[in-house]
Amino acid sequence: MEPQDISKNGLRGSLVRLVFFSSLSVFLFSLEALSPFLGFWSRLATPLPLALLGYRDGLKWMRGGTLLAAAVLLGMFPLSLSLYFLLGYVPLAFALVHASRRSWQGSEALLMCVLVSILAELLLLCVFFSLTGRNLLVPDAEALSRSYAELPLQEGQAAALREALTRMGSLLPYIVPSMILLSSGLHSAVNYRLCEYFQRGRPQSPPSLPPFTDWRFSKTLLPALFLSYFLGALWTPEEWLEGAMFAVNLKLVLNILFFVEGLSLAFWWVDRRKFKPAWRFMTIFILMIPVMWLWLIFLGIADIVFDVRARARRGPV
Repeated sequence: MEPQDISKNGLRGSLVRLVFFSSLSVFLFSLEALSPFLGFWSRLATPLPLALLGYRDGLKWMRGGTLLAAAVLLGMFPLSLSLYFLLGYVPLAFALVHASRRSWQGSEALLMCVLVSILAELLLLCVFFSLTGRNLLVPDAEALSRSYAELPLQEGQAAALREALTRMGSLLPYIVPSMILLSSGLHSAVNYRLCEYFQRGRPQSPPSLPPFTDWRFSKTLLPALFLSYFLGALWTPEEWLEGAMFAVNLKLVLNILFFVEGLSLAFWWVDRRKFKPAWRFMTIFILMIPVMWLWLIFLGIADIVFDVRARARRGPV
């Protein structure tokens, strides 16, 4: 085969990947219009196709794929959704590709992706607030009113639900910081892991993260936990709303971190006991039941204090 033919085949392959990954990104972003449940999970992976395009064909093709996806979205939806795609998801995709170009460890690269995602969400909130006067993370009060008005409830139940939703809506703006942190962390971790999976064995890939069964957070989280409870006991929302909501934000973020560590420890224990696939699936299924999540938080706190895995390596547990 002549060099010119090889070049043509390479160009054709890059064009095919550009169209495929751009179309996949548009599909994932648009799936929420078909099903809100599927849309939640598809939006998590929306940055992934563009990141894979950048890994396999370079930043120039990635920029072209981004422009193509934005143009398709602009033809299908209002301008606001194209802007939401460009500001909310594309920066993380570029950060994922940039992570492979630095001599970072996996944890450092993931932290960089989280920071980029946080900045992107803050920019997105600022832009949409300046254009519409609304906070994207806070539900519209009128939409909530219409939702509970359509529910088949008795008059007393409807009044109680209306009061609860109104109170929740009034507090939501104060927990926006924790919502941004948790959303950015989840988006970054999911897409980073998926990039690791789909780029395995290829020259370009993000720095490897430790196995999930080895994840462990610093003991410095414990003073933050005590601080959150101290502030929560010191002020009630009626006495100082901002101070009380700061404690709530801190508790939310810390509980998620403790939950992740507890889940990591549980998975480590399952691997250590060498469960058969059926028992492994059953154990994981039980851990995913919401009633177990509080116990996983306690398990994570206990692991931070006692470092169960390090003790197990030194002797039998």
